Amino acid sequence: MSKRGTHQAAATVNARTATELATRGGDSTVWVPTLWFYVAVQLIEAALADHGLHLKEHGDRLAHLAGTLQVRDTASYKQLQVLSTQWRYFGRRPAAEGVERAEGWARDVATSVGANWPLT
Repeated sequence: MSKRGTHQAAATVNARTATELATRGGDSTVWVPTLWFYVAVQLIEAALADHGLHLKEHGDRLAHLAGTLQVRDTASYKQLQVLSTQWRYFGRRPAAEGVERAEGWARDVATSVGANWPLT
């Protein structure tokens, strides 16, 4: 599988898991924005693979969104990153609104980098 295909496959696994946890509700939803964030990360990595790039740092990824991939609006990626970071590192549960909007933000990232949505 190509590097693009590997990242696309990882995005699909994360998207399926996010959808499943969102459906369960309750405490399961705390991980939903993080999973959608990693869908976005993998879709960005898929797009960067076409440029021969693989990044390890989120800050580098954000810079390449604006630079290499020429994405003008990185707000959706930033929203997902904030929600994910707050939960993973500080134990702050995402608000219901963030859980509900996370998939839309991931879709925005997919569109902005020209990636195929993983659940089609």
